[in-house]
Amino acid sequence: MKEILLVTLVGLPASGKSSLCRTLTECSISDYYVVWIHFDDLIPLGALHPMPESDSEPSDWKRWRQVIHDCVERCIQACRNPTNQSSVTQECRSLLPSFPQFPDDSPSNVIFLLDDNFYYSSMRHAYYLLAKRYEAAYASVVCCAALSDCMERNRTRETAVPPNVISKMHQRIEWPDPEANRWEQYTFVVNTSKDTNSETLDSLQEFLISSSKKPFTYATEVEQAQRREQDRKANLESVLHQVDIALRSKVQVVMQSHTSHWKSKHSKQLSELKSDTLNVIRMKILSDSSNETLETYQREAITLFDSGLEKLHRQTTHS
Repeated sequence: MKEILLVTLVGLPASGKSSLCRTLTECSISDYYVVWIHFDDLIPLGALHPMPESDSEPSDWKRWRQVIHDCVERCIQACRNPTNQSSVTQECRSLLPSFPQFPDDSPSNVIFLLDDNFYYSSMRHAYYLLAKRYEAAYASVVCCAALSDCMERNRTRETAVPPNVISKMHQRIEWPDPEANRWEQYTFVVNTSKDTNSETLDSLQEFLISSSKKPFTYATEVEQAQRREQDRKANLESVLHQVDIALRSKVQVVMQSHTSHWKSKHSKQLSELKSDTLNVIRMKILSDSSNETLETYQREAITLFDSGLEKLHRQTTHS
């Protein structure tokens, strides 16, 4: 199966995303066809550069972005089913007249450079899900440039972005976070405040090729889910084992502090109290999303046991 990579370019307006895409399309990446999808060329001028807001987005802007998303999906479908490949450019251009030419033949592998700001993680996640749906690979390339550099470059543009839009986007942008979001684990950062040198470009090309070879597969997801479940069970048993040791020590201390008659009479109740306490802790661990420390669970177990022991003492005193 051919390798397909969706790459979201992330960065402020005038941060150098398009220049980087142009350079990548001019380079020859062996066995890869690079499709540069420049959102600014596809979305009508009147719908471009809305003010970034935390709670809403202009419906016209969202509609055009969805059209682009649908066209990218058509291209991926054509890659997976080459019999439809010859008509995909015509189909996409009926919706987006400036959509880039997609090859009529069947290139071995394809890299889609999605050239937009992608300042919210939700915007990028939509393309991750698209890659996931077709067992393609996904990556992000971050174009990192100082706000002042972006403002200066923007002033020389033929169609400049309103400066207040850039400033607002700078405040709200959600940079890829591979540690917090596992789906963003393939992220490459380029310092675009200066010209991209050949060494950086070589590293970026290697990154793209490497990322394309790590597509999402449902078999991988099932395997990861099984591994997480095994790890969870192993961790649960480990914690419960340590809590059980603490409770056994507590029972031993209690038994040593009482007479033989008391021990023979209440040893079964103590054993049941220990088991009940352990079951309470087990249920708490299973339902607790806060992932408390082992020491916390041990302290809680001893507290519960002491409470039950106190109740047992009151019963024996009154009997």
